[in-house]
Amino acid sequence: MNNMKYCCDSLAHDYDLFMPKTAKNRPDNSTAEVSSEAPSKVIPLKRANKASSKADRKASHKKLFACMATVFIIGAVFCNIYLRAEISKVGNELNNIEVVTEQLKSEQTRLSVELEKKTSVGNLEKQASRLGMQKQEKTQMNYIFNYEDGDIEESADAK
Repeated sequence: MNNMKYCCDSLAHDYDLFMPKTAKNRPDNSTAEVSSEAPSKVIPLKRANKASSKADRKASHKKLFACMATVFIIGAVFCNIYLRAEISKVGNELNNIEVVTEQLKSEQTRLSVELEKKTSVGNLEKQASRLGMQKQEKTQMNYIFNYEDGDIEESADAK
């Protein structure tokens, strides 16, 4: 039996193996049957092989990587959905603003046309005739001339 495998790894030792042999422990015929049936005091422990521990670490790293990749992908999908919702929201607001802008432009055009109608020459003549005014004739016009030497002249007819 190789006892060195138990000594090197700080495992539990069966110190009876190192004790001097007594009549009780001697391998003769009467004690051989007892010793073979007696349970061994050495408890075999699992020794981790370096290869199996590396394989276990690789397997755990693969599981961890798979979990992290899954979390990352799910997070990216939720971020994508959230950003698309925000873009849609801003796009709807922009469309609403464009509709209001178009309504305001059409209102401005309508008001400009209405203002031009009210200030047109034909409309002014109608309002003047309704108030009893008449168009001025040439004989009713007076012209005032101002010369450079300071003389002012008024003329009743158009010359």
